[in-house]
Amino acid sequence: MKNSLWILLFLVFWMACSPKTNTSQSNKDTLPEELQTLVEEMAKENILSNQFMGKTQTESVQFTRFRRMQELASEAELLQIAEYPHPVVRCYAFWALAKIQYKSLDELAKAHAEDTEVIQSVAGCSFEEITVIDFMLFLSDNRDFDPDTKQLSEKAKNEIMKMKE
Repeated sequence: MKNSLWILLFLVFWMACSPKTNTSQSNKDTLPEELQTLVEEMAKENILSNQFMGKTQTESVQFTRFRRMQELASEAELLQIAEYPHPVVRCYAFWALAKIQYKSLDELAKAHAEDTEVIQSVAGCSFEEITVIDFMLFLSDNRDFDPDTKQLSEKAKNEIMKMKE
């Protein structure tokens, strides 16, 4: 009986003092610091910007961050970022994966078929609101936006459209 009490006390103290895992916390602790900072800045800016913004055709700060994210992030890190809580960040991660011709892009897009959070998008002087999944489809269909991105298969696009209904 005495040993059982000690074991019980040990378990209680061990559980109370062990590090807590916050399952709702983002991937914040697992991304390299510079990459995490970029992702947080992108989320704070809260706009998805094409390369040029405004009449002067100067590269936007947000797009510069996107370029840097592409340089720093591995494919695995981009996949992790694609699940980030902020929708603009998810869009940029998908875009980066499309640019590196990620082989499972169809599956990633299908996994986001119901990702209907709305983001602000700007290209030049044009602003619009678009959902995350609609941006993914737009990126795949619009070669003028970025001709270097991998396209979704017709089958994947059709499946996504059915899931959206």
